[in-house]
Amino acid sequence: MAQSTTRFGRERPVLSGYREPVSRHAKGGTLIPTTSPQIDASEYAALVERVRHAVDAATEPEARVVVVSHGDDALLRLGGRAAVHFPQNDVGAYAGYHPSDSFAAITQLEDLRAKGATHIVFPQTMFWWLGHYEELREHLVSRYPVVTTQPDSCVIFRLDANPAWVGEHVGSRVGRGGQLESVIDALLPDEALVAFAGSSPPGGDAAVRGWAVFARTSDPASDVSDADLCREVNRLQSEGISFLVVDPDAFDWLDDHPQLQHHLAMYHRLVTRQEHVCEIYELQGADGRGGPADG
Repeated sequence: MAQSTTRFGRERPVLSGYREPVSRHAKGGTLIPTTSPQIDASEYAALVERVRHAVDAATEPEARVVVVSHGDDALLRLGGRAAVHFPQNDVGAYAGYHPSDSFAAITQLEDLRAKGATHIVFPQTMFWWLGHYEELREHLVSRYPVVTTQPDSCVIFRLDANPAWVGEHVGSRVGRGGQLESVIDALLPDEALVAFAGSSPPGGDAAVRGWAVFARTSDPASDVSDADLCREVNRLQSEGISFLVVDPDAFDWLDDHPQLQHHLAMYHRLVTRQEHVCEIYELQGADGRGGPADG
């Protein structure tokens, strides 16, 4: 079983959403995709919309965003946020070519950061940059937190690594729960049935919202064995639950259940991982079926 490092240096399994090669060196154990799929025009239009939703969920309205855009102005229309092409020429337009090497990319990125850029976005079509420009990738993951890793959308790094900003943003939009609901509304079908793992579901009682409670991690009595948790995932799926939402206050709890992590990695699909917001898994395997109870 492939392994990566958890938020506290423990080993954790590589998640199934990253079937391409990945870098395992991002802060907090976050895995970075390093190849891009081939997509057609209709798929690309949908991708642009997913990028917009991801940026809206992960950044404040005043964010100044650098986009590895390949010159597509559509990727700069990010809900009123100031956004620029990367790389760019002397007047701020798309440069028309890729950087000659990592040094050139890092030099321009750091210049933009010094001028106030707060985030850099790598759309799915540009994930290959993070494999090709290895020194750029290592520069980013060693210095800046990943705020979004969404395999079918984008990777977002926060260049303004001010811890005070995190609390301010997480507390905005009617609190962290409101931000989580915004992510769920953007990514999941309206009719989706959802299970929740965390201390308490956002926005009130889970039953009122129609959510199933997978694990209340604030309750010591809920800390059952990994095998039982894997069986519970399968049971929820068999009853029509399509997605598992993991609250940030359950990230450490998930780190402490490696067999459950392996089960999710092998038989289900990572939809998104957003720092300080949530992880979401679609409860089906690559072949559309759940896995065995032993994970």
